[in-house]
Amino acid sequence: MLHRIVRAQKQVSLAEREQGLARIPLVRSVLREIEERTWRLLLLEAARAALGRAQADTVARQLLEREASLQRRELARAGRELAQLGCAIVVSSPLTIQMQVPSGARMLWILGRC
Repeated sequence: MLHRIVRAQKQVSLAEREQGLARIPLVRSVLREIEERTWRLLLLEAARAALGRAQADTVARQLLEREASLQRRELARAGRELAQLGCAIVVSSPLTIQMQVPSGARMLWILGRC
């Protein structure tokens, strides 16, 4: 799994760089959760669309909508968790995050695939 710093907004100390590197496993875990929930939500939306074409089974539709709602809430929670780590996704392919360190400096990390 590739992870490397590609650019820092301002000079980053070695200690800050190491702190950033130490956060990478947790960041990867949150990103993996975001990826899995996003795929699950896409599948649920496809199932709901297929159900709409086949028949208007309201019980099945309600179950799909409830599960999709749960996935959206959990995606939002994971996004907040990523932000609490001082990170934001800036590019999805290759996966690149911006990480802010205590001094206020921002680093771009290419993580590749989670």
